[in-house]
Amino acid sequence: MISRTWLTATANVVNGSLVLGSDLGGAATLNVSGATSSATFQSTQHLAALSLSSGAAASVVGSNQLLVTSALAVTTGAALDLGSNGLVVNASPGNEASALANVTTLLASGVAGGAWNGVGIRSSAAATDTSHLGALGVELNQGPAGAANMTTFQGEAVNSHSVLVKYTYLGDANLDGVVNGLDYAQADNGFNFGMAGWSHGDFNYDGQVSAIDYALLDNVFNFQSAPTAVGAVQPLATLQPLALQLPTSSVSDLALAAQAQSLALLQTQASALSALGEDAISAVAQRKRA
Repeated sequence: MISRTWLTATANVVNGSLVLGSDLGGAATLNVSGATSSATFQSTQHLAALSLSSGAAASVVGSNQLLVTSALAVTTGAALDLGSNGLVVNASPGNEASALANVTTLLASGVAGGAWNGVGIRSSAAATDTSHLGALGVELNQGPAGAANMTTFQGEAVNSHSVLVKYTYLGDANLDGVVNGLDYAQADNGFNFGMAGWSHGDFNYDGQVSAIDYALLDNVFNFQSAPTAVGAVQPLATLQPLALQLPTSSVSDLALAAQAQSLALLQTQASALSALGEDAISAVAQRKRA
């Protein structure tokens, strides 16, 4: 256990490990470097700055914890595992966009095609979630008019300069803990205006809003269970999909089904035309007899 007497210190971990069981308080800087180096945060942690480099690893364990810092650097094969916890990066005024871009880039690396085990910012909770509903979402806590969307996030005071990362449902664009029409509206806006980023509907972090993102959104909308609380993170590994199962037809199956429907329609139309033709012939025959 490390006491808060470290408040203004700089700690350098090189080819070693550090376990923090209590909060350093916000003024300490932590640098972790080397492929055999690690830092483990067992409680909510406030740091002035956190730097991970040269293959180092850091993790926030437990759930409903927060890592709060004003500067975050994860470089050269290093990784920060948030698990089912959250992250707040308090950017300085005017640097919000670059802070958001940095965190988004790290998440795009950590998502690793949906495996969530890459370098950058990753989530062991999402990696082991067999329902594939959980993910780390990110947004700048700033509305169109510049005001803060939230004043607190998981019990932490935040402002319009804060970049927020939450373990939540895939598709939870506004990080309110549920996938609903508001998230579809944000995704539609992102699609229509060619925008990227989690809050605009880019849920797989590939730099665009596409049919893949809508498929992820639809899947979670159909299978989500209890909502996670606003500003808090509930581990999705404990949530179970609804009993209802969606059809698992492949593209080829759907194509064959469409062809069958088209053929049935043509047959119906042909039968109708044939009946009309027979009626017409019968009418002509009757006139001749008359």
